[in-house]
Amino acid sequence: MRPLKEKSKCAICLEDGDGFHFGAEACKACTAFFRRSVSQKRKYTCRGANDCDITVNIRCMCRACRYSKCLEVGMNPMGVLAKPSPFSKPSPDPAEIIPSSPTQTTRASLLTLTLPSSFNDSMPLLSKMRSNYQKLCDARIVIHREEGQSLFEEKAPRALNYQEAVAQSIKDVRLTSDWISWCFEDFVKLPIDEKNNLFRNFYTPYYMMEGAFASHLANKINAVVLPSGDFLDMTQMETFYRSIEVKQPLDKEQIE
Repeated sequence: MRPLKEKSKCAICLEDGDGFHFGAEACKACTAFFRRSVSQKRKYTCRGANDCDITVNIRCMCRACRYSKCLEVGMNPMGVLAKPSPFSKPSPDPAEIIPSSPTQTTRASLLTLTLPSSFNDSMPLLSKMRSNYQKLCDARIVIHREEGQSLFEEKAPRALNYQEAVAQSIKDVRLTSDWISWCFEDFVKLPIDEKNNLFRNFYTPYYMMEGAFASHLANKINAVVLPSGDFLDMTQMETFYRSIEVKQPLDKEQIE
């Protein structure tokens, strides 16, 4: 007879788990608590020393410590989708949406949400990466501004061609290497050859993942949003591959 599979425990309160929710194994109660806390933007204050017992046998567990534990075990606030109001206007077609503000500002604000101090204490490296990511996004606003554009003007995202995208990518490689150096002191101490090998293996997956994340935030299903906030229009690839050295652009049939 096959032995019964042991049921997993909630990573927050040690109750019987209900599966993987928002990035961690959690029970129904803790999942609902986390969803409610994030969607309603609730803020909690611990009356103790931020180390309260929150196991399931506690009748009135501390909500501040419970929320901190949710974050500590990996639950992601961005995984909580707010339910639309029945009185809200219908959402526009995602394909028609163009970001109205610099993408890097939106991206940074979502990655640097205000979290309890206990999160910073328990995960100092992630906190350091979050603050340095804000610096990276601020630097991108300067580096990727167009000639004659004021730093105080909001940059309107536009579709780039191949050459423009490559030029922007070259600039961003340097910025990303600086971000890695800010975050990881041991990386700075490595020999140059080892740095190059590590960065070469890191950069492409990171670039693709960040682009997918930015495209999701901009709600663009037919475009790839770049670090500058500009984008590649996937419905106009013949325009993307147009080159100043070629008199006639490629048509769709040639590309396919």
